[in-house]
Amino acid sequence: MLWDTVLSWLTRLTVATQLQLQLQRPHFPHWQPLSTTGPVPALSLPHGVLGNLSELFGAVAREFKIPGMSLALVYAERDAPEFYNFGVRAEDGDPASEDTLYCIASNSKAFTAIALGILMDDFAQGRNVTPLPESVGKLDWTTKAVDLLPGEWKLKDEWASEKTSLIDMLSHVTGLPRHEFSYALGESIREQVERLRYLQPTYEFREKFQYNNQMYGAASYIVSKYSKQSYMSFVQDRIFKPLGMDASTYFPEIAFTSGKLAETWVNTAGPLFNETRRVPYFLEDWSEVNVGLNAGPGGVISSTKDLTHWIRTLLCDGKNPWSGEQVVPKQVLDTVTTGHSIQMVRGMFPELSPQVYGAGWERWAYAGHEMVSHAGSVPGFSSVITMLPNDGVGIIALSNGYELGSILLALTGRIIEELFDLPNLDWPGRLRNASAVDLPPQVDLDLSQEANSAMPISAFVGAYENPGYYGDLVLCSWPSEGGSDCEKVLEDYSLVDPEFEAKKATTLYAFWRRLFLSHVKLEQVDGTLFAIKADSLYVEGYGDDTSPFFVRRNPEGGAVAEFAVKDGAVTGVGAWGLAAGPRERIPGQPEESSEVWFRKIK
Repeated sequence: MLWDTVLSWLTRLTVATQLQLQLQRPHFPHWQPLSTTGPVPALSLPHGVLGNLSELFGAVAREFKIPGMSLALVYAERDAPEFYNFGVRAEDGDPASEDTLYCIASNSKAFTAIALGILMDDFAQGRNVTPLPESVGKLDWTTKAVDLLPGEWKLKDEWASEKTSLIDMLSHVTGLPRHEFSYALGESIREQVERLRYLQPTYEFREKFQYNNQMYGAASYIVSKYSKQSYMSFVQDRIFKPLGMDASTYFPEIAFTSGKLAETWVNTAGPLFNETRRVPYFLEDWSEVNVGLNAGPGGVISSTKDLTHWIRTLLCDGKNPWSGEQVVPKQVLDTVTTGHSIQMVRGMFPELSPQVYGAGWERWAYAGHEMVSHAGSVPGFSSVITMLPNDGVGIIALSNGYELGSILLALTGRIIEELFDLPNLDWPGRLRNASAVDLPPQVDLDLSQEANSAMPISAFVGAYENPGYYGDLVLCSWPSEGGSDCEKVLEDYSLVDPEFEAKKATTLYAFWRRLFLSHVKLEQVDGTLFAIKADSLYVEGYGDDTSPFFVRRNPEGGAVAEFAVKDGAVTGVGAWGLAAGPRERIPGQPEESSEVWFRKIK
């Protein structure tokens, strides 16, 4: 669920030139706020596109160390899709296939938005008689979240709290940034919704697009609340089953038991962030509560074969092309694929249009071809799904490697060029000249404040809390008490981190189980100022390789913590660069200026 903008993918793709990948490059489109009208025209599209490109696909996959990859090309007016598979599903050499199951991460958001639309249609057609609150006249995209979730929904900004509609939630304009580290395994989706009130906004309501996963969790909670069944079972009954998506599920245990779930790898493990290591499924606990926490924003597990049913149905205006059943109401499909917020106000290059976001779908145009698409990324999985609704074609790209969105997007672009006989443009060459102002800002490590520099590292040890962040952050220092939880944290870091011995006397360590990481360490830069490293530790290795290793969530750095001290005692710590901003750091004023403030409680 990271790297959800085209820009960040393209920036990472410039690495390809450094690796001297001598291939023609695809064009990367951007979104355009156009609406699709009329039926999909009959087009004379070529056959065997994926087969024609198989040599290129294989070269790209080998160059970027893609463990396994499955592609599919779907035509609205053809029953038979095209498939291409590369590499392995599992460590034992089992090959990837169109039946291989991958978590599609943020491409799950399309299912969430459409499930909510189906629920609206149920109420409109009298199929659902669940009582709505008295303040809700009818359930539609303009219905306010506060009216649907009385006593549960509240945002810190009072205006946003009262006025946020369902389409505001799903088009990412509530004013809340990601706050990616605020939620964790062990809490329910209802608890997560109720904690939204404590999260700090960074923009005014509807002022700016800011991607936020929790809003899709809240949408899934609304579906379950008013359908009187779990969100996962609602999607299973209303989407998966009618479309014959028999292998698709939200439950990793079901996928694992089938023998088709892809095993996962990362290519950025270890202290130099260049080791390829197998990692476990990113959800450590497969209970229904934890599955439900991630289901709305990123929980669908599916295959290219199943997803061809999904995409072809959407290309056919929501009607199952085999049964004729209207599975997705057309007005719902029109709403979720129409732009409601602006991601990029202009195209980066002449061939590209502005970019807009609907609900679980982004929209753009390239060379006269309008596209509706999304990407997804969680540790060990990457996905890009694209529809060209006016051309009646869709492209599915899935992998069991991490942060490969740029590569899958590159392959998608190359397929589009083959379909429509478009020129291959050298995107890495263009992006080398792109303005640095378009790149994500780094937090400034201002060392001008040297107060409290004599404080020992032990002064910062203790438990810290922010009510919007699940669980306490307990910071430990070396040495620790024998048999304590802190001793275990230090021991684990000593096994995986080659810098441990050199830096242990000036570093704070914590076990902090989030959805996508297990630990953090704070390395002292100067006095009360620390650099934050967010890690997942695997002290027993994983898979065939049992040697200890770690994966850093923020290898590029940029995350900073500053402690506040009053009357010689630490009162709390502020953080920047943890996907909770942007806010400008004012040195010496962490409580007032931090993106996230944790109060010291013991």
